[in-house]
Amino acid sequence: MTRLRVGYDLDGVLFDFARSVQEYMRSLGLKCEWKGEDEGAQSWDFYKQWDLSIDEFIEICDDGVDAGYIFRNNVHRGSHYALEMTKAMGHDIIIITDRNFGNPKSNSQRATEEWWKWAEFPDYTELHFSPDKTIVHTDVFVEDKIANYDALTAAGVDAYLVNRPWNYIEGCTRNRIDGVREYPNAISQLTKSMRYDTMIPMEG
Repeated sequence: MTRLRVGYDLDGVLFDFARSVQEYMRSLGLKCEWKGEDEGAQSWDFYKQWDLSIDEFIEICDDGVDAGYIFRNNVHRGSHYALEMTKAMGHDIIIITDRNFGNPKSNSQRATEEWWKWAEFPDYTELHFSPDKTIVHTDVFVEDKIANYDALTAAGVDAYLVNRPWNYIEGCTRNRIDGVREYPNAISQLTKSMRYDTMIPMEG
């Protein structure tokens, strides 16, 4: 069996970051409803729907992490299945996430580690905090940000983009999955192709 280093992003993939920010703002009595009929974030800069500047948004995120709201609960559907299947297939789980909120900034790391235990996910092999998803080697990676996907593929990683409203592009030809639950199947297909590519033809 081919053992892979299977990469996962957190926010937007396994975790609903926008929802956790919204929950914190609601606890403060601040305006934070989605406009129109939207039931969640529809854009990367979703905070603009709440008339927040980038500086105000960062301040709220820092305070929300320190208060124990942000980076808690809010597991995306299919996350447990994806991680458990990855583990069952014998692969390594490599988490690379761009989380840098809180005072000190290490509060994001503490909150992430506590959230992982709370969610009762299988143990990860490595956990890295960086905006650069190519900081360590992975064979395959699932992302929600197009720029990160493109950087990963440029580095030779078999990347997948989980469909979210903020990464929709009509006619896009990138590798896409509708939800993280589909990721293990993509990994399985990848290992099958790798075995085929490395087979030695029989003589005679």
